[in-house]
Order: sequence, then C-alpha cells, then structure tokens
Amino acid sequence: MMRVSVTVRYSLDGKEMCLQAHTVAVNVHGAMICAGQSIPADTPLDLEHKMTRERIAGRVTRQAQQSPDGYLIPVEFVSPSSNFWRISFPPSDWKPIDG
Repeated sequence: MMRVSVTVRYSLDGKEMCLQAHTVAVNVHGAMICAGQSIPADTPLDLEHKMTRERIAGRVTRQAQQSPDGYLIPVEFVSPSSNFWRISFPPSDWKPIDG
C-alpha cells in the first residue's frame, strides 16, 4: 500500500478530462487509485506522478467501486514499469521462504 498523488488525464465523449487522485496500492502493472468521481471501465488514460511529473499510459480495467473516501478505480499500465512509483519491487521470480 502506498499513497502517491496523481493527475489522471483521459477523454470522455470527445472531451478532455483532468482528475486529481491518489493511489491506494501500487505495483509494476498499475495501481488502485481513489478519486472523487468514477471513470468508465476500459477508458484509456495517462497517469502523471505528481512528485516526478513522469507520465505513463494505462487504462481502467473494470468498473470503479464507491468507497467512503471516493471511487476506487483499478488502473493497468500499457506496459509494466518497475520504476514509475520510485520504489523497489521484489524480482518476478521471488518466492517467500516456507517455514
């Protein structure tokens, strides 16, 4: 779990939209973001990391769920990015030690 402020840019019915949000959880494939409004499933978008100003393309993977804090929106990057969130993830072949 990690909270990062992001700006979400997308088009809806031909209109350019810009939405402020924050992450609830992140990984190399995308994030769960929380925003004040929903974005339809399968909507292409760009996420901008507010600290680094880096942008990455992605899409909403399924319908947002309403929560007390806003709408939880699952976002998947077009291509995995191990560096976008500026944290170290375990290697893809990592397995916990049983014991």
